[in-house]
Amino acid sequence: MSDIPQAVIPFVIDRAAAEASLARWAERLWFVPRKVRRLRTLEDLRPVFVPYRVFEADTVSHYTGRRGKYYWVERETKDPHNRSHEVRETSWKRAQGTLRRHFGDVVVCAATRPAGAEKLDSWLLNKVVPYTPEAVGGIEVVAVDTDVEEGWERAEQVMARIIEEACMDEIGGDEQRVDTLESTLSERVHTLALMPVWAGSYRFRGRVWPVVVNGRTGHVEGEHPYSKVKLATAFAALIALAELTREMFFG
Repeated sequence: MSDIPQAVIPFVIDRAAAEASLARWAERLWFVPRKVRRLRTLEDLRPVFVPYRVFEADTVSHYTGRRGKYYWVERETKDPHNRSHEVRETSWKRAQGTLRRHFGDVVVCAATRPAGAEKLDSWLLNKVVPYTPEAVGGIEVVAVDTDVEEGWERAEQVMARIIEEACMDEIGGDEQRVDTLESTLSERVHTLALMPVWAGSYRFRGRVWPVVVNGRTGHVEGEHPYSKVKLATAFAALIALAELTREMFFG
């Protein structure tokens, strides 16, 4: 039952808008060959519905940690003039607390194709409609090829990162340390939803480079080659800048 779609997010971005998003994405790629930056369309660009798992849960997290507060002390230097300078130190105090949070929209891709779909986000989950064959309108539906347990593991990893950041914010101070963190989940809900994606690829230097476009927002994720000439030029410029800085301050 977990692999039967329950919801659909309809397409808003048509092919022309997807190609416009693709062109803007390509133009912003600085360290790629010129031919790739001029990419405007993909011959195999097609609409597909990709399955994603949407997870909800209530969490209760107990943490211990430390709050760091900066202060400055004056230190003497070991030079003939006995000059001094200020050094920053950190004073630490123990901290602990309990954090409660509701997660309502942790999205995890439930398919391994098309490549790059797992990186798409911002799905506007308030725009979903119930799944029916008519809702997909004859558009290809990508098959689910991951299980719900794996999806929960990935969702919990996302939740754990957000919870740890929230604990650090709650600890406060100039620096924070989280020493222990234990979370429990309840009211767990899983929904399988079909999300709109424009998928395609382009060929360059004998290799196929996949690209996907969020069919709701136009956000693009794609693989691309790097220009060795541009990278070498940028590296040479950094070396020259470092040499100039050394001359200015130490020469």
